[in-house]
Amino acid sequence: MFSRLLKRCIFCIHGIEHNIARPFSGISSFHQSIPKSIKIHPKIRKAIVDKSPVVALESAIISHGMKYPFNLQTALEVESVVRSQGALPATIGLINDLTELGRTPVTVVSAGVKSILDVGRTLEYLETQGVCVASLGSSAAFPDFFSRDSGFKSPCHLESCEEAAQVMLHRKELDKALQEAESTVVGRDVTPFVLSKVAELTDGKSVITNIDLIKNNAKHGAQIAVEYSKMISSDKIYELSVKEDPGDSQPVG
Repeated sequence: MFSRLLKRCIFCIHGIEHNIARPFSGISSFHQSIPKSIKIHPKIRKAIVDKSPVVALESAIISHGMKYPFNLQTALEVESVVRSQGALPATIGLINDLTELGRTPVTVVSAGVKSILDVGRTLEYLETQGVCVASLGSSAAFPDFFSRDSGFKSPCHLESCEEAAQVMLHRKELDKALQEAESTVVGRDVTPFVLSKVAELTDGKSVITNIDLIKNNAKHGAQIAVEYSKMISSDKIYELSVKEDPGDSQPVG
């Protein structure tokens, strides 16, 4: 159960030109072992082993997304875009199944979901599957393929590719701790074990973050308590209901 959490990420990118999101999806940076059922080209396999940047591009635009010759031309141009950014393209076939995102440790970059789908239910389902969904760019809105804003907000918002890479890195570190926890500890010992392991993997940075979170929770808890106290102090109805003793009430008759 623990190893399923935060193993997958979806980054939704907002388009720059003509208010249209980029209609290409991909997978970047395998962090764990590759299933034997997937055949990997030697160049791609070497790049993965060497920890070089690899971007997997879906083949749907070739098979049924566009008509010839636009499909082939677009596919080649997209591969060129990947190469121009210093990464190695790998065009592959992808399983069109959201449950696969809940099983495979990958990072998917997409333009959101198609507007003909139920965006709200899709986001809810991805959350149920333990998939981290984040908008990448200046807006936190969740795009729906042809539009920047579907009317829904992404659960997370990342402003840069560097932040996206950090999420992937921390996800990998956390997954290591969770996998080790599954095989060594149980019950109430899981939380302190995971926190300790994550602190070790992040060179103590997670401890600082944890402390800041606790302080921030205390700060907002105090602010809420103060505001609530002001409200009930000026509420005569609340004051009377508190002072009234049910035992002193007399029956009416």
